[in-house]
Amino acid sequence: MKPLTSASANEIWPRTDSSRLALKPLAAALLGATLLTACGGDDDNPAAIENGDFVGNWISAEDGQALKVESNKVTSYQYTAGHCLIDQSTTGNQADLGKQGWTLNTDNTSLTLKTNHLGTSYIDISYQKADELPAQCADDKLLTQYFEDDFEADPARDYQIFWDTFNEYYPSFARRGVDWETINSTYSGQISNDMSEPEFFQVLAQMVQPLQDSHISLENGDAEASFMRGETFDDRLLAEFLESDQVDGAIDTDAEYQAYMAYIGTQYQLMNEIRTSYATNDIQQAANDELLWYKVEQDGSSVGVLIINAMDGFLEDADEAENLAEIKADMDALETAIVQVLTDLKDTEGLIIDLRDNPGGHDVNSQVLVRHFLDTERTLYSKQSRLGNDRTDLEVIRLSPAELTYTKPVVILTSPMTESAAEVFTMAMSALPHVTVLGERSQGALADTLEKQLPDGTNFTLVNEYYLSSDGDWYEGQGIPVAAEIPFMTLEEREEEEDLGLETAWEAITE
Repeated sequence: MKPLTSASANEIWPRTDSSRLALKPLAAALLGATLLTACGGDDDNPAAIENGDFVGNWISAEDGQALKVESNKVTSYQYTAGHCLIDQSTTGNQADLGKQGWTLNTDNTSLTLKTNHLGTSYIDISYQKADELPAQCADDKLLTQYFEDDFEADPARDYQIFWDTFNEYYPSFARRGVDWETINSTYSGQISNDMSEPEFFQVLAQMVQPLQDSHISLENGDAEASFMRGETFDDRLLAEFLESDQVDGAIDTDAEYQAYMAYIGTQYQLMNEIRTSYATNDIQQAANDELLWYKVEQDGSSVGVLIINAMDGFLEDADEAENLAEIKADMDALETAIVQVLTDLKDTEGLIIDLRDNPGGHDVNSQVLVRHFLDTERTLYSKQSRLGNDRTDLEVIRLSPAELTYTKPVVILTSPMTESAAEVFTMAMSALPHVTVLGERSQGALADTLEKQLPDGTNFTLVNEYYLSSDGDWYEGQGIPVAAEIPFMTLEEREEEEDLGLETAWEAITE
């Protein structure tokens, strides 16, 4: 199948460069609003927490996090076996956990943040009631941080906290072929009290780079580091540019960098034009332009194409969702859009869902989508966290069909730039008998990120979870398998203005 028309893609694709969206898991968004971003609150309310059962000490051992809840104040802590620091505290009405969506179990021993909206099922984080905070979180043992007057830089201490955090919580060393003890032996000797902040940051980045985990990131001021697994579309573009006559094997000057960014923008625009050039009807968009769909009608067959650009950000002019109400509104916007999509495409004989440039978002949005493709109630996947040398109990995700469903053949296209919640959607959909996955293995970064910080102000993320398919398979560090390997938008494809992944998906549905 060759491209049939030239759709006006220039007008419908606002994103033309390779910048990845800054996405957070639901935990970061809600905890950020409840605890981290609020340094104060309505101090005039001396008893803002209306439900006294919230008051007390709460520990999430698998996350290395603790809460101290008082009548009008909540303090959050991050800890390892040997260190503890305060995340932040909030007071007054902003500390009312009940109004922030937190719930207690029947005997008031478990404090949970969860979402049950539009038929989804998602437990974000759970704390267990404790008589005391971890011993290392006692007031006289708390670490002083960079914004406090009596802070003293200590690279050796901060290095140890960083190494310990991964050692105690990260589950995927063996899966990703990294010996963390060897990493310690390699880098601990490079730490000294007189090293600069950039030098220290560079050591941390070098330590975790071999993991090639896109859910690991580091940030301190202007310094940032993140990582990817496999050869992505961005990697191909960089290799192409370095082989061009615009540079001599490396990007060394600002002018060369600007030329590189221009090349990326041009190639992303071309890629998006090619992906939409197969349309035989008007191309539609919704949900803040994150969903795009059209029909390909040829040789008596009609197939729908749905491009999903992300798994959040469905509200126009909305930043990252910062509370439960905003997250539910984001879900509502997606629900409205997918109903419109499936109504428009109801008469097609099959559907191609393109996730090849989808960096993820929130799992709850993946669940919103999956429900519209279910034929019956199904167990779709499960998740659990590392807990020392053990694991927490499985959280089983079982969903029922939405009112409007599409159960004709579906082909999902993925690439190494299919990440996070987009992978969770793909894994869940893979459990359905009418779904096939083609393209390239996804990134292999399904688990939620766990946000941490060091006393010197370095913020970093890691994961501590296992996401398992309905058959118990663990795809972290490997990606969701595909039925046929089709690289995403090679240089040859762009030169020929064709999309072999989309064409192969068409053939899988129509033959």
